[in-house]
Amino acid sequence: MSIKPAFILLLLGITLLGSIEEDNLRIWPKPKLFSNGTESFKMDCACGLGFFVTNNVTNDTAPAHLISIISFYFYTIIYRTHEPELRNCPLRINDYSPSQTNDELTNISIYMDNWDLVYPNTTHDEFYEMNLYNITNWTIHSVSLAGLIRAMETLAQIIYYVDGWYYFDRIPIKVVDEPSYLYRGMMIDTSRHYLSLEMIEKVIDTLMYNKMNVLHWHITDDDSFPLFSRTYPNISEYGAFSQYEKYSVYDIDEIMYYAKKRGIRVIPEIDTPGHTYSWGYAPELANITLNCTTYAFGQFDPTLNLTYDVVKGVMNDTDKYFDVDYIHFGGDEVVEKCWDQRPEIKDFMTAHNIQNYSELQSYYRKRQKEIFRAEVNSTKKIMYWANKQLNLPLDEDDVIHWVIEFYKI
Repeated sequence: MSIKPAFILLLLGITLLGSIEEDNLRIWPKPKLFSNGTESFKMDCACGLGFFVTNNVTNDTAPAHLISIISFYFYTIIYRTHEPELRNCPLRINDYSPSQTNDELTNISIYMDNWDLVYPNTTHDEFYEMNLYNITNWTIHSVSLAGLIRAMETLAQIIYYVDGWYYFDRIPIKVVDEPSYLYRGMMIDTSRHYLSLEMIEKVIDTLMYNKMNVLHWHITDDDSFPLFSRTYPNISEYGAFSQYEKYSVYDIDEIMYYAKKRGIRVIPEIDTPGHTYSWGYAPELANITLNCTTYAFGQFDPTLNLTYDVVKGVMNDTDKYFDVDYIHFGGDEVVEKCWDQRPEIKDFMTAHNIQNYSELQSYYRKRQKEIFRAEVNSTKKIMYWANKQLNLPLDEDDVIHWVIEFYKI
């Protein structure tokens, strides 16, 4: 059976994307198509920007999440200045017709095929075309909300503020773009280093500024278990760094909504069967983990029914908390010799005709997946870490998150 990696995660390679940089005109990353003229103009106040938004399918009023993202970028441009008198511009959306003639107003007409609050599922969902024709007439066409967000970021990069003036160079400008890769993101680790909601939201904003679309959230590990579990609340009660360094259901909802409004898909990772030392801090769960005394401190005993009861409960909670189509099960850095310290594991392997520890890992992974599908009843796509050293059998529907040793490239 041939398994092809479904995702490619580019970290160091992101600088290869390039950018357009000519004088004061900078667009990052480099768009698919770009053309420009030679005219320049300036405004003394960004209050002259007005937006007209329409859906190409319906005539409904623009929804709150759409207004929110336009407002975010509008005031991002305004607040570049430190002059208080320039901070009081009202946001003008659909309070004029794009056919109106107003020499003091720059009309930004936004045409969208779909403005629903949904994640981008194809690269074309992030398509946009932007035309800055002259000082009064600009247009943006996007396929979806994600495409509009990328266009607004490009617009924010084009406009720059110097000494009381907003400048627009090399007009007319035409930008046509959509990403080359569907998966573009970064990972945060809140087990080793707890991050506040405010900090996570800043990370999400940073992803949006760089036109990325995935936040891979490595939530739990050996060091701490900060995610509240409705099924097993004592895991975070004992496993979190402190009572103030936990994520409630409300916290998850806030992060998910904040990210979705910015075209960012949050993929949760609950790493097992290795990296699970923090699961066993709860007294009643101490037996499900082993102390490996290596760089990966804790590891599940995959022969205990209690292990799978707890895994089911946490997977069920995670499935309900995260309204996305992917979940990451980790699966890396299992220390096989760690299982030597418990003779009952060898007895279990003999009784179940499991020949070696690699097969024991496969047994755990298969049983975990069966629980997730048949008992949790989840249809989320499952992701696993993989590299040359982690050579476990894979199913056709597994999504492989390949780890590359950059220093060997």
